[in-house]
Amino acid sequence: MPSLETKKALIVVRTYPAPAKQGVEVSCTAAITESGEWLRLFPVPYRFLTPDKRFRKYQWIEVSVSKPSKDVRPERYKIENDSIRITSEPLPTDQAWKARKDIVFPLRSHCLCCLKRERDAAGFSTLGFFRPKSIDRLTIEPEDNATWTDAELELLKQGTLFGSGPKADLEKV
Repeated sequence: MPSLETKKALIVVRTYPAPAKQGVEVSCTAAITESGEWLRLFPVPYRFLTPDKRFRKYQWIEVSVSKPSKDVRPERYKIENDSIRITSEPLPTDQAWKARKDIVFPLRSHCLCCLKRERDAAGFSTLGFFRPKSIDRLTIEPEDNATWTDAELELLKQGTLFGSGPKADLEKV
């Protein structure tokens, strides 16, 4: 069994839940440690967490994590759901979001090419962000298949051994 370590991290991104073979539905969550490193926390069964463990974006948490044996990405950690402890309210947005920017901006890359170059050179993080020079357009298109497949529905119905699931079915967006 992999060894556990405790990390203190600021939650910055959480993906929309997706059906999963192990865990009914899961989200991938990106965070930044107090020492300024990216963390990819997975799997996070967010809607199955008890209310006291449901963190929000820009909240500090302490959590026990372990390195997964089959995922070599340096920032990837498996989260121990029962260990989540929320340690702050979400960082404020006053002063043009200064408290959030002070933590996030030191990790900003110049461009996508720089992110790729860092990743390729040293197996560097697969997480990152940059400010695009321009955004020419935003296209929002309807989903081709607005319902879950039969296989996905079966995964979502599998339930959990301990505890109860969410009160509402997971909507496909």
